[in-house]
Amino acid sequence: MFRITTMLLTLTVIFTLFSPAFAQSPVSAPGQPATAPIMELVRGVPTNHVATLTVDSAPLLRIDTLNEGRNWGWQGMNAAYQAPNADGSMPFTWKVPGLGFDGGGVFATPSPTQAEWKWNLTTSKAWDVEGTDKNLQPHGGVTVFLDLTSAARRGCTAEPVLKPDNSGFTWEMLSGKTVSIDFATPLKDLYFEQGHKNQIRCTIYASPITIGKLEQTMTVTLPAGVSIVAPPEERYAADPKNWFVDALDPNASFIDMSYLNEMPAGKHGFLKTKGDQFVFSDGTPIRLWGVNVAAYSLYARTPNGKPNKPMIDIQAKRLAQLGFNLVRLTHVDSQWVKPNMIAAGTTTDKLDDASVDEMFYWIKALKAQGIYVWLDLATYRPFLPGDNIPAYDEIAAAYHAHGSKDVLGEGFSYLNARIQELWMTTTKELLTRTNPYTGLALKDEPAMAGFMVWNENTITGVNVYAFTNNTPWHLAKYRDAAKDFAAKTGIPQNQLTQPWAAGPSKLLMNDIEYQWNHRAVDYLHQLGVKVPVIASQVWAPIISCCLPAEQAGDVVDSHCYTDPEYINANPHYIGTAFQSLAWAHFADSPKTISEYNIASGSTPQLDGFTTLPFIASMAAFQGWAAPMLFAYTQDGMGGKGGFSPWDSYKSPQTIGMAPAAALIYRAGNVQPAQTTVYLALTPDQALYKDTNEQSSLTIRTVQERHRLLVGIGAIKGLDWFKPTVAPAGAEVCTDLQHDFIPPGDEVVSDTGELRRNWIKGIYVVDTPKTQLAMGLLHGAVITTLNAKFMIDSPKAAVALSSLDNKPLNASRRILLTTSGRFACKDQHVLTEPVSGVIDFKSKVAGLRLIPLRNDGTKMLPIALQQKGGAYHIQIPTTLGTHWFLLEP
Repeated sequence: MFRITTMLLTLTVIFTLFSPAFAQSPVSAPGQPATAPIMELVRGVPTNHVATLTVDSAPLLRIDTLNEGRNWGWQGMNAAYQAPNADGSMPFTWKVPGLGFDGGGVFATPSPTQAEWKWNLTTSKAWDVEGTDKNLQPHGGVTVFLDLTSAARRGCTAEPVLKPDNSGFTWEMLSGKTVSIDFATPLKDLYFEQGHKNQIRCTIYASPITIGKLEQTMTVTLPAGVSIVAPPEERYAADPKNWFVDALDPNASFIDMSYLNEMPAGKHGFLKTKGDQFVFSDGTPIRLWGVNVAAYSLYARTPNGKPNKPMIDIQAKRLAQLGFNLVRLTHVDSQWVKPNMIAAGTTTDKLDDASVDEMFYWIKALKAQGIYVWLDLATYRPFLPGDNIPAYDEIAAAYHAHGSKDVLGEGFSYLNARIQELWMTTTKELLTRTNPYTGLALKDEPAMAGFMVWNENTITGVNVYAFTNNTPWHLAKYRDAAKDFAAKTGIPQNQLTQPWAAGPSKLLMNDIEYQWNHRAVDYLHQLGVKVPVIASQVWAPIISCCLPAEQAGDVVDSHCYTDPEYINANPHYIGTAFQSLAWAHFADSPKTISEYNIASGSTPQLDGFTTLPFIASMAAFQGWAAPMLFAYTQDGMGGKGGFSPWDSYKSPQTIGMAPAAALIYRAGNVQPAQTTVYLALTPDQALYKDTNEQSSLTIRTVQERHRLLVGIGAIKGLDWFKPTVAPAGAEVCTDLQHDFIPPGDEVVSDTGELRRNWIKGIYVVDTPKTQLAMGLLHGAVITTLNAKFMIDSPKAAVALSSLDNKPLNASRRILLTTSGRFACKDQHVLTEPVSGVIDFKSKVAGLRLIPLRNDGTKMLPIALQQKGGAYHIQIPTTLGTHWFLLEP
């Protein structure tokens, strides 16, 4: 994922979810009995988020800050809440350095139905008006996003009403339940963004801006029944003084799962696709369970600047011990990584020999551990003036306007033949050069699992900078393509030039994307590549109009980042990012996920322990081919530093759950779904409706109940598209608003092995060989086939996993994994000891609890009492470890 443009990606997601196209999707209330809605106003965590109003976990209203300089230049903020005052109010700091704003304010709740933000800021810079377009002047305040069509509104269709004096607005969000947002001083401007009722701009300041004080108060008045709650980071905060310190060794593993791998990788020949699964050339099937190694970790250096090959060997071994058999190497050429694969100089058509050598060493080390390698061939590569790219200055201006200091090719590559030529030049050199450590060129390497043409370069959903009025040279190319496409299809050309909108333009964008990616895939095959090729991926968020062009590659790949506490999402009303993964799965193509994680920014993930087990269980249930966590490491593997979801190798919460998750997926501890639902989309649904997990009740509710595959019929105008057909025995569904979940507060898989209760916030895996509970476990008694979990910690995961492939009640070697909250302090990771009791029924006599050190060595065993066939296990909280064995 491109870290520098995360802000742009976030805006894209918000625009998509609250866009006019989305607003036109059918309003559907689920087929559930009428129940009182659960309504909460969740105060946000600065920097840019103020509050979210949810109904049955669906965010109906979201308030974000907006600060822009001249020419819509995005301005970052520095903000934070302080400790509460005696009256419960909370001071906060609030700074916009680029515009000269400094100060803070106070958040308070004057009544049970009111939330209030008082700003007291000082402006140290004066801003005059330049030109006549007010939108191009420095301005800011808040933007309110409304989901007008959410099923959680229970059929209410009322629209917001702006107050004529510019003091705020009201909105009947549910029938008879109105929310009001009021400003003490009339706003500088108050309007619907581009006339769309689902986005309200509340401009607190605008040019001309004078030096001095700026004060404003915003009051949110809520209907009865809405609870005002703190964000999860505060709700589950605790004093970590007695927590474990650095329980995880970032260079060692607490358990050895490498027996799951056949060494070296490639023993069964080259990886192939067979239907929607991976097999080797000798017919052996394979499930690939992966992580990403990215950026500076690809080119890790010792303190004296030498390639750190011993560290690469250590980490390759550790990855196998943790249960992984796939590593994606990405950010090989990203502009923020120096050195990288591209040689320094005035052009980008040559490789850096030292960096390529280090990448080759990674491949050798991983291969030796039975780990397959997926390699990206371009990921946000910066291009240079010496590359002789036509309209180079135009590309530079477009990216500079969107916050990037570098000149990138995403989007532009589809219209600019010179960028394509540069990609082919470096790709040929990389794939045909002999790896000195294996004696094979990458094109001939059976340990390679796949090659991605260009990471995050789809244009059907994002990356449309090249297709706007600000890029005349590239826009002319786009219009030429539209003219040719109009002549071929009969669609009027003026209907093909809105690349951001659902409809005919998406036909053209798919065609442009497919044609280049198909040529690129053919080019790799001509070079001699023998393993699957991935064109790009659907991402940010996954919408149906992105799917057709994915046929250019051998698989359909996805990227997905969810918010924390996704386990609490009610699928009748809201789809989470993780839920979106299942439906982007063509019936005749393997489903890969080259990036997924919980994206909570710089805040430690309070439920990061859910990530790997949830994806592993869904992957096994759905029959996915290769999920890959982003990221195992990108920091150079120094092992120190604060929290980052992109460096999970040092996170006990995430990687601490890896072995248990590997067994769920790779050892088949979770069964495949018994029923397959084939969602047959019409071309109209796929390309004209922005079908996704938010707009479709079917998509939201089927994936945790049954296997979900998708197909699209023949698409007029896309002659290359191959319509998919339903697999034998599948239940064909054409209704996008069908509820697959029976009445109640939880969803249970058709195998009975997986269940999620969104009201309690608990997820359970209950199979003969894995029994796991995670989420808000405090006060709950969770019963599985052989265990009863009674956990005292508020947020935690506890798992029992068979290590000898026998059912747990007959196993003589069981891994007990625990994980709770964590914090970072002084370059150390602090993790909460998980407290509680497990009653475990077993046929094996004499089991003992053996604590494991973080390098896998055993501590002294703890005797257990067995009564009535059940062991009473009190989880130790003073030994500094989260991992234990149950052995005689």
